[in-house]
Amino acid sequence: MIEAIIFDLIGVLVSVSPSEERENRELVKALKKNYKLAILSNASPREISEMGEVSEYFDAIVLSSEVGFGKPKKEAYEIVLSKVGVSSTEAIFIDDTLENVEGAKKAGIEAVLYKDTEQLKKDLKKRGVRL
Repeated sequence: MIEAIIFDLIGVLVSVSPSEERENRELVKALKKNYKLAILSNASPREISEMGEVSEYFDAIVLSSEVGFGKPKKEAYEIVLSKVGVSSTEAIFIDDTLENVEGAKKAGIEAVLYKDTEQLKKDLKKRGVRL
């Protein structure tokens, strides 16, 4: 059963169209009611600070620059799983880069390649995630 949803930052939560960014923030708020949420990003701490209030919805924010391992290295995924206290089979990872999605899969995590908000919602529902 899915217990946690792990997001990439750039290209999923920020650096998308303004309307898509708003929709994704609403999705994060809805998911927070039922799941642990985390960010696993190769972004800089400055980019995280630009997220504003949405960062309060996340149980863990893991930046590769702070942990020494970037996506798609297996260790990066293992660190974020540890921070939210779930196993690889209890998480879904969302990223807009195929290489990072493949890295998550190699680490045993279900993963979704992000294209847009509607596609993401469909993919999450297919995997039994309550929106």
